[in-house]
Amino acid sequence: EGIFSRNLRRIHLVNRTGQNKIVELPPHSWIEIHAEPLPERLEGNSYRLAPGQALIYEEAIESPLLILGPADGLLLVMKASFWLSFALTAPIWGWFWLQFIMPGLRAAERSFAIPLLLASFVSLSLGIAFAYFITLPIANQYLLHFNHSIGQNAWTLPHYVNYALLLCMGHGVAAELALILLLAVHFRLLTATSLIAKRRYMIVLA
Repeated sequence: EGIFSRNLRRIHLVNRTGQNKIVELPPHSWIEIHAEPLPERLEGNSYRLAPGQALIYEEAIESPLLILGPADGLLLVMKASFWLSFALTAPIWGWFWLQFIMPGLRAAERSFAIPLLLASFVSLSLGIAFAYFITLPIANQYLLHFNHSIGQNAWTLPHYVNYALLLCMGHGVAAELALILLLAVHFRLLTATSLIAKRRYMIVLA
């Protein structure tokens, strides 16, 4: 708060009816210009306008994110819808993919595949949820203050969504690493001894 420049919207209300009219101003708004006599203020943020009386108020635009191009909003919604539908339908297309490879698996591998698929979906969901509810708010707060110290924050909505998707997918992939290592050990691509030997290097790399 206070880092973005405040964007305001000015609203001009005129009572063109022949009787008194009660209007309720939205929250985070304030009267800028009014006609004489003063409009009668009722409870809360409500006012009574006499016939022909005008009231001009300003309200803050809550979202500080900018849309610079005429088609940016449409393209953004399409992109977000694609990735969201891709993630939500993962169990369906994952099941069809599993049916395709099932005939080539042994009995022991078949019993291992379905739990692995379910665990993979749960891990991906937990990683994305962790990014959305924990990492993203912390990263936003840090980047707002960091950028404010060297320039002006004027984030655009497409750039913000791309950054949020990248962060969520990165967390999702990171949550899958345990399953990837489990598969590598199961198929003897790696051994527990080699993982233990490289543990300190992986911690530094992470």
